[in-house]
Amino acid sequence: MYTGTTRTPIFAGPDADAPMIKFLPFWAVRPRALVLAAEAGLTGAILAGTVLTAIRSNGVADTSIGVVLGVAGGQACLHLAGTGRSILNPNPVGFHRGILGSLLVGLVLASALTLSFPAFSHEYSGGLVAWFVAVGFVAALRPILRSLIRRHRFIQTLMILGPNEMAEKLYLELASGEDAVLNSGTADELDLGVSQESVARIVVADPRRTSKRDLTALIDSRMRGLKVEQAVESCESMCGKIWIEGLEPEWWVYSDGFIPTAPCRFLKHAIDMTGAIVLLLTLWPLMLLSAIAVKLTSEGPVFYRQERMGLHGRTFMVLKFRSMRVDAESKSGPQWATQNDQRTTPIGGFLRKFHIDELPQLFNVLKGDMSFVGPRPERPYFVEMLKRDIPYYDVRHYVRPGITGWAQVKHPYGASVEDSYQKLQYDLYYQKHMSLLLDLNIVLKTLRVILAGDGR
Repeated sequence: MYTGTTRTPIFAGPDADAPMIKFLPFWAVRPRALVLAAEAGLTGAILAGTVLTAIRSNGVADTSIGVVLGVAGGQACLHLAGTGRSILNPNPVGFHRGILGSLLVGLVLASALTLSFPAFSHEYSGGLVAWFVAVGFVAALRPILRSLIRRHRFIQTLMILGPNEMAEKLYLELASGEDAVLNSGTADELDLGVSQESVARIVVADPRRTSKRDLTALIDSRMRGLKVEQAVESCESMCGKIWIEGLEPEWWVYSDGFIPTAPCRFLKHAIDMTGAIVLLLTLWPLMLLSAIAVKLTSEGPVFYRQERMGLHGRTFMVLKFRSMRVDAESKSGPQWATQNDQRTTPIGGFLRKFHIDELPQLFNVLKGDMSFVGPRPERPYFVEMLKRDIPYYDVRHYVRPGITGWAQVKHPYGASVEDSYQKLQYDLYYQKHMSLLLDLNIVLKTLRVILAGDGR
């Protein structure tokens, strides 16, 4: 209960059923808000610089191309370099890879456009300059943010209320989210004296086991201005996934989302068809070289066809460049592919590392079996196994599977039931929040994964 007039929630009691209290330092500013603020400032600077460059070179009438390229390049840089957890991580390797990858993409794109459409070379140059400005902006943002964190800026505390086991599980889930500074090393740097006085919000780990006394305290806390959330809600907003452990059947009935609008479905399908055709026309030289490399470096067919489960549980044959030996499963039976898989061919490891082996799936998109973005399709053998071990696993089949997905850009490579459990939580989040804007975000994150050579 609250004591005095302070805003300090106190949940304690002498009985054995007293709830466990966990404190978690976390970002007060959401990564989404951080990205939006960075984008706003960056876009303004790029817009002004690109307009001036275009006006000086070709006049007012020709500014539009330079402006579009500059702004688009700046936004792409923010996503490729990362302004969430990667910009705060003490290990700078991943962040620096993103910066170098963004520079490389800018150079390649500007060169390709200049060679294809030389009449607009001034605009491309202006756009490339703007892209480099974006890279410098993001690179300078990292030390500033880390310095503010060390000075205890933007840090608030979340308090988890619930039974010991559930509170511990929720604590670990939230600590893995992009908002939490716990796993990024900053908690040790800060040496925060976490106390009840610094609590910004309360998360109820298990509403079903909340006592009347604690409910009374929660009501008092909320009326005094403290935010109170249920576990699933907090995990969804902070980690970008649906916490299966805290789900009840009623949640599926009363929860918003999961049903995209008809215009969204139509546009998504149109983008899939158009994008597949454009990419096939653009990337056919790379696909041809890959096919030749596969044929010359190992015995067997160039393409690999495998049964996967798709929309509404219907099976289809996914098409990929063969990256493994023909007899890879002749003795062991069905196995999950793993990172640095020993069954790969000499060229197969390279194709998998940069996701080139998945380019033939563009034909699956044209056939309507797959989308660009969605849950990755699994083999029926593993689907039946995972349905027995993981609650709600079959729900993912209400959405068309994708070449890439939210789970692929959020969860590291893994091949186990536990990895499938974690990826399902991200897949469910995608299904609930499916939109064209989220698809664009996933595509940009996928580009960052590919540039880093992180085969997921």
